[in-house]
Amino acid sequence: MTMNALLVLALTTPLIALLKGKPAVYNVAVSAGLYALGFGMLAFAGGPAIFLVSAAVWTAGEIVNATNAEVFVANHTPMSHRGRFNAVIPVLGGLGWSLSTPVGGEIIHRFGMGALWAAMFGVAAAAGLGLAALGRGERAATIPGAAISEASAPSPSAPLPAIGAE
Repeated sequence: MTMNALLVLALTTPLIALLKGKPAVYNVAVSAGLYALGFGMLAFAGGPAIFLVSAAVWTAGEIVNATNAEVFVANHTPMSHRGRFNAVIPVLGGLGWSLSTPVGGEIIHRFGMGALWAAMFGVAAAAGLGLAALGRGERAATIPGAAISEASAPSPSAPLPAIGAE
């Protein structure tokens, strides 16, 4: 826990600067990739060093996600529904927290701890690849009337810039 807190303090500004100006969808995909790598490492953990490296990697993913996820959601919801999405997202997150213990416990019971971390790698990697594909699709074409292009001209329905973008 202390390592995580210190890394958040040390890495937040450099990570924001590194990803400055990138579309939020790209940054959230990078976040998912970091989660996949960090949690996937735990499937092969054999000593304390791998736990520390894993924590550093998923903490970087946590930072990137925390500074871009809400921007991503705002960019992909109509203005008239943003409040609803912002109300429902914590409920869905809570559902994930509630289900993770019994589902994770069952995976560990049936298949072992390594299988749980391998499954978390798979889930995070699939999410990252899906977000990357969404980002490629957004670059290839924009949908008229939808606020999904981060390069669009400023207007009341224009997407919010990623944190650190000017």
